[in-house]
Amino acid sequence: MFGVLASARTNYLIANENFDPDVCTSLFKTSLKKKSKEVIESIEGYNMTMAQKFRMQIINNHLATVDQLIAMIDDKLDELVAPYEAAIKLLCTIPGISRQSAIIVISEIGVDTSQFKSAGHLSSWAGLTPSNNQSAGKKKSVKISRAGVYLKPALVQVAHASVKSKTHSYCSVKYQCIYKRRGKKEL
Repeated sequence: MFGVLASARTNYLIANENFDPDVCTSLFKTSLKKKSKEVIESIEGYNMTMAQKFRMQIINNHLATVDQLIAMIDDKLDELVAPYEAAIKLLCTIPGISRQSAIIVISEIGVDTSQFKSAGHLSSWAGLTPSNNQSAGKKKSVKISRAGVYLKPALVQVAHASVKSKTHSYCSVKYQCIYKRRGKKEL
């Protein structure tokens, strides 16, 4: 609905009182040209009131405003993270970490990790370490904590991306072990 070509057709239908199939067909590109007859048949006979057209214009204007605001936020974010560009590039060398993930990690942890004694302390602070709650030999709840509400989902997403990547050893080691157990050759 909000793609470039669909928006062009919608804008044409909103702006014009009379429907011209040739003008509408000229707005079709790629594979939609093959289906132009069916699309024209579905559009012919449409009847939009002025109130409906006005509402559609409001929606289009709102979408343009939201896109403009997102672009402004992206520009401001790029400006704010400029001093940390070297750290972001370094983090992006880790499999699964994109620029956005690196920005989240730096915004949550910072570039100075000296306050964490070890990686275990950092993962515990981020809420990724399950608790070890035992009493009298009975194991109780082992849920992970609610800490790291922004960092934890980002790191979980990074872990999933790196495991599913076919270019890094995480994936190949995992699947090679599965294939070896099944008696098949390596990937």
